[in-house]
Amino acid sequence: MIAMTEDEAPSGPFDFVHARLVLVHVKDRDRALRAMLGAQRPGGRRAQAAVSYV
Repeated sequence: MIAMTEDEAPSGPFDFVHARLVLVHVKDRDRALRAMLGAQRPGGRRAQAAVSYV
């Protein structure tokens, strides 16, 4: 686990990248998403989940 606001993304590639209830709390979501995509291997899978109580 890394702190997207403080740490650099770990070098990949990873087969699976997961973010649950994270991106809604990150100030620079674009940077965080680019870091996640950059760590994912070609053909890998990604899961993102967020909750809206609206």
